[in-house]
Amino acid sequence: MNYNQFKERLLAELNNRMQKLGVESSILPINVRFQPEDTLYIGFNQEKTQPIGVMSLFETIQSGKKTISDLATILIDSYCTCNNLNTELCEDKLVCGLINKDYHEDLLKTIPHIPFFDMAIILSKPVTLSDGSTVHMMVNDATLKASGYKITDLYWPALKRTFEKSPAKLVFPAMYFKEHFSDFDPTDVAYMMSSSCMRFLEETFPRRAFILTCENYVYGGTAVLNYMLLQGIAEQMQSHLYILPYTQNAFVVIALHEKIADRVINEINQKVPLVDPSATLSERILFYDRLSKKITEIPLM
Repeated sequence: MNYNQFKERLLAELNNRMQKLGVESSILPINVRFQPEDTLYIGFNQEKTQPIGVMSLFETIQSGKKTISDLATILIDSYCTCNNLNTELCEDKLVCGLINKDYHEDLLKTIPHIPFFDMAIILSKPVTLSDGSTVHMMVNDATLKASGYKITDLYWPALKRTFEKSPAKLVFPAMYFKEHFSDFDPTDVAYMMSSSCMRFLEETFPRRAFILTCENYVYGGTAVLNYMLLQGIAEQMQSHLYILPYTQNAFVVIALHEKIADRVINEINQKVPLVDPSATLSERILFYDRLSKKITEIPLM
Protein backbone atom coordinates (compact mmCIF):
# COMPACT_ATOMS: atom_id res chain seq x y z
CA MET A 1 0.00 0.00 0.00
CA ASN A 2 1.49 3.33 -1.04
CA TYR A 3 1.02 6.75 0.58
CA ASN A 4 -1.90 7.83 -1.62
CA GLN A 5 -3.74 4.54 -1.11
CA PHE A 6 -3.25 4.90 2.63
CA LYS A 7 -4.79 8.38 2.63
CA GLU A 8 -7.85 7.16 0.73
CA ARG A 9 -8.36 4.19 3.04
CA LEU A 10 -7.88 6.20 6.23
CA LEU A 11 -10.32 8.86 5.06
CA ALA A 12 -12.90 6.21 4.12
CA GLU A 13 -12.47 4.46 7.48
CA LEU A 14 -12.89 7.71 9.41
CA ASN A 15 -16.00 8.72 7.50
CA ASN A 16 -17.49 5.27 7.97
CA ARG A 17 -16.91 5.43 11.73
CA MET A 18 -18.35 8.93 12.00
CA GLN A 19 -21.65 7.90 10.46
CA LYS A 20 -22.05 5.45 13.33
CA LEU A 21 -21.18 7.87 16.14
CA GLY A 22 -24.02 8.75 18.47
CA VAL A 23 -23.58 12.50 18.98
CA GLU A 24 -25.99 15.00 20.47
CA SER A 25 -28.30 16.69 18.00
CA SER A 26 -26.66 20.03 18.71
CA ILE A 27 -23.38 18.69 17.42
CA LEU A 28 -22.94 18.70 13.68
CA PRO A 29 -21.37 15.68 11.98
CA ILE A 30 -17.63 15.51 12.24
CA ASN A 31 -15.82 16.88 9.24
CA VAL A 32 -12.68 15.16 8.06
CA ARG A 33 -10.59 16.48 5.23
CA PHE A 34 -7.05 16.44 3.97
CA GLN A 35 -5.72 19.93 3.41
CA PRO A 36 -3.42 19.91 1.69
CA GLU A 37 -2.32 16.41 0.72
CA ASP A 38 -0.65 15.37 3.92
CA THR A 39 -2.53 17.24 6.63
CA LEU A 40 -5.57 15.83 8.39
CA TYR A 41 -8.21 17.89 10.22
CA ILE A 42 -10.97 16.41 12.36
CA GLY A 43 -13.60 18.70 13.84
CA PHE A 44 -17.09 19.24 15.26
CA ASN A 45 -19.07 22.27 14.08
CA GLN A 46 -16.69 25.09 13.20
CA GLU A 47 -14.00 23.78 15.54
CA LYS A 48 -11.42 21.31 14.42
CA THR A 49 -8.19 19.79 15.59
CA GLN A 50 -4.84 21.28 14.84
CA PRO A 51 -3.58 19.78 11.57
CA ILE A 52 -2.15 16.28 11.99
CA GLY A 53 0.74 15.17 9.79
CA VAL A 54 -0.52 12.20 7.81
CA MET A 55 2.98 11.04 6.89
CA SER A 56 3.67 10.19 10.53
CA LEU A 57 0.48 8.11 10.57
CA PHE A 58 1.54 6.37 7.36
CA GLU A 59 4.90 5.49 8.90
CA THR A 60 3.07 3.92 11.85
CA ILE A 61 1.21 1.69 9.39
CA GLN A 62 4.43 0.82 7.53
CA SER A 63 6.11 -0.19 10.79
CA GLY A 64 3.35 -2.73 11.40
CA LYS A 65 2.51 -1.23 14.80
CA LYS A 66 -1.03 -0.20 13.89
CA THR A 67 -3.77 -0.93 11.36
CA ILE A 68 -5.89 1.73 9.66
CA SER A 69 -8.76 0.66 11.90
CA ASP A 70 -6.56 1.22 14.96
CA LEU A 71 -5.61 4.71 13.77
CA ALA A 72 -9.21 5.68 13.10
CA THR A 73 -10.22 4.61 16.61
CA ILE A 74 -7.34 6.51 18.22
CA LEU A 75 -7.94 9.69 16.22
CA ILE A 76 -11.65 9.85 16.95
CA ASP A 77 -11.41 8.81 20.62
CA SER A 78 -8.65 11.34 21.20
CA TYR A 79 -10.43 14.25 19.50
CA CYS A 80 -11.53 16.08 22.64
CA THR A 81 -8.09 15.75 24.23
CA CYS A 82 -6.14 16.73 21.14
CA ASN A 83 -8.35 19.74 20.49
CA ASN A 84 -7.06 21.38 23.66
CA LEU A 85 -3.44 20.25 23.62
CA ASN A 86 -2.15 23.10 21.51
CA THR A 87 -3.59 25.99 23.53
CA GLU A 88 -0.36 26.47 25.45
CA LEU A 89 3.04 26.64 23.85
CA CYS A 90 6.15 25.58 25.74
CA GLU A 91 9.57 26.20 24.26
CA ASP A 92 10.84 22.80 25.37
CA LYS A 93 7.90 20.85 23.90
CA LEU A 94 8.04 21.82 20.23
CA VAL A 95 9.94 20.30 17.32
CA CYS A 96 10.67 21.53 13.80
CA GLY A 97 9.49 20.08 10.55
CA LEU A 98 10.13 20.77 6.86
CA ILE A 99 7.38 20.85 4.23
CA ASN A 100 7.25 21.82 0.57
CA LYS A 101 6.08 25.44 0.14
CA ASP A 102 4.35 24.98 -3.20
CA TYR A 103 2.36 21.89 -2.22
CA HIS A 104 1.32 23.51 1.07
CA GLU A 105 0.58 27.04 -0.09
CA ASP A 106 -2.87 27.17 1.54
CA LEU A 107 -1.70 25.62 4.79
CA LEU A 108 1.16 28.10 5.12
CA LYS A 109 -1.35 30.96 5.13
CA THR A 110 -2.52 29.76 8.55
CA ILE A 111 0.63 28.53 10.28
CA PRO A 112 3.84 30.35 11.25
CA HIS A 113 6.87 29.27 9.26
CA ILE A 114 10.37 30.22 8.15
CA PRO A 115 11.22 29.98 4.43
CA PHE A 116 14.07 27.64 3.50
CA PHE A 117 14.63 27.64 -0.27
CA ASP A 118 11.47 26.00 -1.74
CA MET A 119 10.61 24.53 1.66
CA ALA A 120 9.20 25.94 4.88
CA ILE A 121 10.29 25.24 8.44
CA ILE A 122 7.25 24.71 10.66
CA LEU A 123 6.72 24.02 14.36
CA SER A 124 4.70 21.18 15.82
CA LYS A 125 3.94 19.63 19.18
CA PRO A 126 4.34 15.85 19.52
CA VAL A 127 1.23 14.46 21.19
CA THR A 128 1.24 11.03 22.82
CA LEU A 129 -2.15 9.38 22.40
CA SER A 130 -3.83 6.98 24.79
CA ASP A 131 -2.21 3.92 23.22
CA GLY A 132 1.29 5.38 23.41
CA SER A 133 1.57 6.33 19.73
CA THR A 134 2.48 9.87 18.68
CA VAL A 135 1.00 12.38 16.27
CA HIS A 136 2.35 15.84 15.48
CA MET A 137 0.01 18.84 15.93
CA MET A 138 1.19 21.85 13.94
CA VAL A 139 1.33 25.25 15.64
CA ASN A 140 -1.01 27.70 13.90
CA ASP A 141 -0.99 31.51 13.71
CA ALA A 142 -3.78 31.95 16.26
CA THR A 143 -2.03 29.82 18.86
CA LEU A 144 1.29 31.57 18.33
CA LYS A 145 -0.32 35.00 18.64
CA ALA A 146 -2.13 34.02 21.83
CA SER A 147 1.10 32.71 23.35
CA GLY A 148 2.87 36.05 22.98
CA TYR A 149 5.85 34.38 21.34
CA LYS A 150 7.42 35.09 17.96
CA ILE A 151 8.39 32.16 15.78
CA THR A 152 12.06 33.17 16.11
CA ASP A 153 11.75 32.78 19.90
CA LEU A 154 10.63 29.17 19.49
CA TYR A 155 12.69 28.11 16.46
CA TRP A 156 16.11 27.46 18.01
CA PRO A 157 14.85 25.54 21.06
CA ALA A 158 12.57 23.52 18.77
CA LEU A 159 15.40 22.77 16.34
CA LYS A 160 17.66 21.63 19.18
CA ARG A 161 14.94 19.36 20.53
CA THR A 162 14.33 17.97 17.03
CA PHE A 163 17.98 16.95 16.69
CA GLU A 164 17.90 15.39 20.17
CA LYS A 165 14.65 13.48 19.73
CA SER A 166 15.20 12.45 16.12
CA PRO A 167 18.96 12.15 15.47
CA ALA A 168 20.16 12.41 11.91
CA LYS A 169 20.85 9.19 10.07
CA LEU A 170 23.31 8.87 7.19
CA VAL A 171 23.23 5.53 5.37
CA PHE A 172 24.49 4.09 2.14
CA PRO A 173 21.84 3.78 -0.60
CA ALA A 174 21.80 -0.03 -0.55
CA MET A 175 21.11 -0.08 3.18
CA TYR A 176 18.34 2.51 2.86
CA PHE A 177 16.73 0.51 0.05
CA LYS A 178 16.85 -2.69 2.13
CA GLU A 179 15.22 -0.95 5.12
CA HIS A 180 12.41 0.66 3.14
CA PHE A 181 11.64 -1.53 0.15
CA SER A 182 12.44 -5.11 1.15
CA ASP A 183 8.73 -5.87 1.66
CA PHE A 184 7.60 -4.23 -1.61
CA ASP A 185 6.42 -6.17 -4.62
CA PRO A 186 9.37 -6.17 -7.09
CA THR A 187 6.90 -5.20 -9.84
CA ASP A 188 5.79 -2.10 -7.89
CA VAL A 189 6.77 1.12 -9.68
CA ALA A 190 8.21 2.64 -6.49
CA TYR A 191 10.32 -0.48 -5.94
CA MET A 192 11.72 -0.46 -9.47
CA MET A 193 12.43 3.29 -9.45
CA SER A 194 14.18 3.14 -6.09
CA SER A 195 16.15 0.05 -7.01
CA SER A 196 17.42 1.72 -10.18
CA CYS A 197 18.24 4.93 -8.34
CA MET A 198 20.12 3.22 -5.50
CA ARG A 199 22.08 1.09 -7.95
CA PHE A 200 23.03 4.18 -9.96
CA LEU A 201 24.28 5.99 -6.84
CA GLU A 202 26.25 3.00 -5.55
CA GLU A 203 27.91 2.37 -8.91
CA THR A 204 28.58 5.98 -9.92
CA PHE A 205 29.65 7.34 -6.53
CA PRO A 206 30.95 4.34 -4.55
CA ARG A 207 31.06 5.22 -0.83
CA ARG A 208 30.47 8.88 -1.68
CA ALA A 209 26.69 8.83 -2.01
CA PHE A 210 24.44 8.65 1.03
CA ILE A 211 20.82 8.98 2.09
CA LEU A 212 20.32 11.66 4.74
CA THR A 213 17.28 11.27 7.01
CA CYS A 214 16.48 10.83 10.72
CA GLU A 215 16.45 7.80 13.01
CA ASN A 216 12.67 7.54 13.26
CA TYR A 217 12.02 9.02 9.79
CA VAL A 218 9.46 11.51 11.20
CA TYR A 219 10.25 14.89 9.65
CA GLY A 220 13.41 13.22 8.42
CA GLY A 221 14.19 16.09 6.08
CA THR A 222 15.05 18.32 9.05
CA ALA A 223 18.48 16.71 9.11
CA VAL A 224 19.41 19.09 6.30
CA LEU A 225 18.99 21.98 8.77
CA ASN A 226 21.80 20.59 10.91
CA TYR A 227 24.70 22.64 9.63
CA MET A 228 27.11 21.14 12.16
CA LEU A 229 26.25 17.70 10.79
CA LEU A 230 26.76 18.83 7.19
CA GLN A 231 30.10 20.39 8.07
CA GLY A 232 31.13 17.21 9.89
CA ILE A 233 30.32 15.10 6.82
CA ALA A 234 32.12 17.55 4.54
CA GLU A 235 35.26 17.55 6.72
CA GLN A 236 35.22 13.77 7.14
CA MET A 237 34.99 13.31 3.37
CA GLN A 238 37.13 16.38 2.62
CA SER A 239 34.47 17.26 0.07
CA HIS A 240 31.71 19.63 -0.88
CA LEU A 241 28.19 18.22 -0.60
CA TYR A 242 25.54 18.10 -3.29
CA ILE A 243 22.11 17.60 -1.71
CA LEU A 244 19.38 16.24 -4.01
CA PRO A 245 15.67 15.79 -3.19
CA TYR A 246 14.46 12.22 -2.88
CA THR A 247 11.41 11.73 -0.63
CA GLN A 248 9.45 13.67 1.96
CA ASN A 249 11.80 12.39 4.66
CA ALA A 250 15.12 11.99 2.93
CA PHE A 251 17.74 13.65 0.74
CA VAL A 252 20.48 12.15 -1.40
CA VAL A 253 23.91 13.53 -0.44
CA ILE A 254 26.85 13.20 -2.83
CA ALA A 255 30.30 14.15 -1.52
CA LEU A 256 32.68 15.40 -4.22
CA HIS A 257 36.16 16.89 -3.81
CA GLU A 258 35.71 19.48 -6.54
CA LYS A 259 32.78 21.58 -7.63
CA ILE A 260 31.21 20.36 -10.84
CA ALA A 261 29.29 22.23 -13.50
CA ASP A 262 25.64 22.96 -12.73
CA ARG A 263 24.77 21.17 -15.96
CA VAL A 264 26.43 17.97 -14.73
CA ILE A 265 24.70 17.91 -11.33
CA ASN A 266 21.39 18.56 -13.09
CA GLU A 267 22.04 15.54 -15.29
CA ILE A 268 22.79 13.48 -12.18
CA ASN A 269 19.60 14.74 -10.57
CA GLN A 270 17.60 13.41 -13.51
CA LYS A 271 18.83 9.93 -12.61
CA VAL A 272 17.55 10.28 -9.05
CA PRO A 273 13.80 10.13 -9.75
CA LEU A 274 11.30 11.23 -7.13
CA VAL A 275 9.48 8.14 -5.89
CA ASP A 276 6.31 10.14 -5.20
CA PRO A 277 6.42 13.69 -6.67
CA SER A 278 3.24 14.63 -4.78
CA ALA A 279 4.94 13.90 -1.45
CA THR A 280 8.42 15.21 -2.15
CA LEU A 281 9.99 17.64 0.26
CA SER A 282 11.83 19.75 -2.31
CA GLU A 283 12.40 20.17 -6.01
CA ARG A 284 15.71 21.99 -5.70
CA ILE A 285 19.36 20.92 -5.65
CA LEU A 286 21.36 22.34 -2.75
CA PHE A 287 25.12 22.77 -2.47
CA TYR A 288 27.05 22.84 0.81
CA ASP A 289 30.46 24.46 0.43
CA ARG A 290 32.99 22.91 2.81
CA LEU A 291 35.20 26.01 2.86
CA SER A 292 32.63 28.79 3.19
CA LYS A 293 30.32 26.58 5.32
CA LYS A 294 27.33 27.93 3.43
CA ILE A 295 24.44 26.20 1.70
CA THR A 296 23.15 27.58 -1.60
CA GLU A 297 20.75 26.57 -4.33
CA ILE A 298 21.86 25.30 -7.74
CA PRO A 299 19.77 26.60 -10.65
CA LEU A 300 17.65 23.95 -12.33
CA MET A 301 18.19 23.54 -16.06
